[in-house]
Amino acid sequence: MSGPANKSVPFVEALNQQDAQDADALATFIDVGLPTKALEAWKQTNLRPVAQQAFALAADGAPAGAWLEAQDASTDTDRIVFINGHFSADASHIGDLPDGVVLAPRSQAQNTTVANLGQRSPGFAALDALNAAFAHDGLVLHVPDNTTLSRPIELIDYANNTSDQAQMAHLRHQIVLGRNTHVQLIERVGGDLASDQLNSAVWTGSLGDNAQLAMSRLGALPDDTGMRLQRIDLTLGRDAKVTVASADLGGKLVRVDTDVALTAPGSEAHVSGIYFADNGGHIDNHTRIEHRAEHTTSRELFRGVAAGKSKAVFNGMVVVEKGAQKTDSDQQTAALLLSDRAQVASKPELEIYADDVKCAHGNSIGQLDEAALFYLRSRGLDEQTARTVLTFSFLNSVLELMPDTDLRSAAARLVRDRMPGGERLQDAEAFAQ
Repeated sequence: MSGPANKSVPFVEALNQQDAQDADALATFIDVGLPTKALEAWKQTNLRPVAQQAFALAADGAPAGAWLEAQDASTDTDRIVFINGHFSADASHIGDLPDGVVLAPRSQAQNTTVANLGQRSPGFAALDALNAAFAHDGLVLHVPDNTTLSRPIELIDYANNTSDQAQMAHLRHQIVLGRNTHVQLIERVGGDLASDQLNSAVWTGSLGDNAQLAMSRLGALPDDTGMRLQRIDLTLGRDAKVTVASADLGGKLVRVDTDVALTAPGSEAHVSGIYFADNGGHIDNHTRIEHRAEHTTSRELFRGVAAGKSKAVFNGMVVVEKGAQKTDSDQQTAALLLSDRAQVASKPELEIYADDVKCAHGNSIGQLDEAALFYLRSRGLDEQTARTVLTFSFLNSVLELMPDTDLRSAAARLVRDRMPGGERLQDAEAFAQ
């Protein structure tokens, strides 16, 4: 438990029980309280900026702003848009779907349930309860056996707060993929925020035997007002495969937990991500991959940058349970410090309860290579451009793993824009190909 310290705080006291979608979930959250740094999984992420504010639940009907209008309205995707936690029919478009496919906002879908998540991420039980209590909407995706979706599904989670009141919005998504299914999913997160806004999103998903899910995520919240708590919880069947590739490029306080359970032989998870913390922002990525069956595979690769007076966190846990022989797991993480005021806390972890496995991890934190800088300077680049090129290349080696090329190009442009002299990389898209 998180202890009583965060129970009688402005955040909890401001919660309006009449707004709750689930009174039991709200009671659970109020009883447990926000996670504190006393929990090992939260000691690097301080939720005091959340606890000390009174957030009002964002109302339906917020308009589209500059960020949302700047997102390319591709006709090659089925797009579903949520503004401040509410489905926007005007901004969404869904084409013809194969028989039996359900793709709808939760507020309009029938026979949906709120998944009861396991507590694989300590401290997130309370945040799951908060999300379940106030999540009015979210994506519902059910794909029947032997079905391939020819178009990617694009979900936009947009925050728009033009007031001086801190707001919060919550979404809860559900994915159920049958046997022999193939789905590509894109998530874009951004906002236009005059005041602080806390958004939470919980993804729960199950993949049937031989199902494949490719998920690309791009988060780009304002560094001074954007706050986000997100969890992705996926369970895989026999020979199922999931790819989750993320880019978190901004935010005042961002925490993303990615949990994958490999429950049957042949299942595999590929989890990768980049992050760029700057302007006092805090970005925290926690992953947990559980190998519960023999002959399962996982690959993790994360790289990030911390600049200015910012902080970044990565914690990756791999658990190999008893009986999960022939597990093959590899986890690699690296970070660059671009300022003597920036901080990175990185912690790979392994828990192995089987004896016939192949598991490895690596972790490094440092600054740009002076020899590489000297080489680029000798080729005619000025120092700032050389630093920008090296930083971009460092992140791009992971960014290129993102399945969706359009989102990859968008992330490349955002990385360029966050770097001093980034405008000199005139062809960021070419770097991302």
